[in-house]
Amino acid sequence: MNMTNSSHELAPIWWSHQVCVDEQNQDSVVDSCIPFEEDRSQHVYLLSAGYIVSCVLFLPMSLKDLKENAFFQMVGFVVLIVLSLQFIFSFLLHGVSLSNVTLWGHDWSDLFGVTLFNFAVVIAVPAWLYEKKETVNVNSAIHSSSMIGFFLYVLLGGLGALTMPNVSENMLQTMVAGGFGITTEICSELFVFFIIGLGIPLFR
Repeated sequence: MNMTNSSHELAPIWWSHQVCVDEQNQDSVVDSCIPFEEDRSQHVYLLSAGYIVSCVLFLPMSLKDLKENAFFQMVGFVVLIVLSLQFIFSFLLHGVSLSNVTLWGHDWSDLFGVTLFNFAVVIAVPAWLYEKKETVNVNSAIHSSSMIGFFLYVLLGGLGALTMPNVSENMLQTMVAGGFGITTEICSELFVFFIIGLGIPLFR
């Protein structure tokens, strides 16, 4: 349920995921499913139930320091590994095709921004240096975590692109659309909550 607010009215809007399922059945392709696409002809503000729930759950974490959030970050890491393995298995199960990906790609305009965003964790390093235990090796921790992140980015992104002929700019949109089965759909939603959501307090 979402609430729209304009200069004229405040009204609820309902959206059903069945729309994605119906489109999937008609087109027989894995595609994205965006509930409320941007319409520049209308000035409408959407306040979704998801935004409210996210605020209630993650705002208290944002008021804590890095050390107090350590448990949630460890949970997020474990969930990341489990979900990544599920995604890899799902991609391989559906089959990969080299024809889905070109060697150089077609558009590099978002490359720098995506890379910068994916490694934005560096801004949390000063706080981590202040709160970490003295026995923790800084170089080893940063290098190993960066390599793990880089490896997962390349592996998941590469396999996802090789699997999906019409992958969207946000691969999770394609996975949440249901084309890879209910298990991957649920895992994609969990990924958004645990991995992206639990990362919010780090950048408060």
